[in-house]
Amino acid sequence: MKTHTYILAAGASLLLLAGATMAHANEPYLPRGQKLFDRVDANKDGAVALPEFKPLAEKRLAAADANGDGVVTAAELDALFKARAEKRRIRIMQLLDTNRDGNITTAELDKVVEDMFNDADADRNGGLSMGEIQGFKRAQWRRAFVEHIDTGQSRN
Repeated sequence: MKTHTYILAAGASLLLLAGATMAHANEPYLPRGQKLFDRVDANKDGAVALPEFKPLAEKRLAAADANGDGVVTAAELDALFKARAEKRRIRIMQLLDTNRDGNITTAELDKVVEDMFNDADADRNGGLSMGEIQGFKRAQWRRAFVEHIDTGQSRN
């Protein structure tokens, strides 16, 4: 039972951390997961070479260059982060504020977390394996969940 509590708490925390995904927003970082590694390894030789890595880092930085002058200022980064934070705020409110009153209650959070947990529990044994967690497509689930909320359909 403690494992379920920890997983639910971790899931809720991830949903509420508005800036968590912005840590690597435009700074260079090495790919940590296989999927991203495969994307960076352009020639598919099983190794990321500097000529494969640099263009991606440069592309990420250029995304922040709002005026296209080849220089990214602190103001441009601030504007980029503000826009991303606003999108994240909207997404969190769409997901968690299920009655659309502009507030998120513990009851609303609990319902979303329970639905997410139950939908991820593919074998319906009341626990999540690492395989179930890795196979769970959170973004896809989130879109479907919000659509159900917006159309008033039941999740059952």
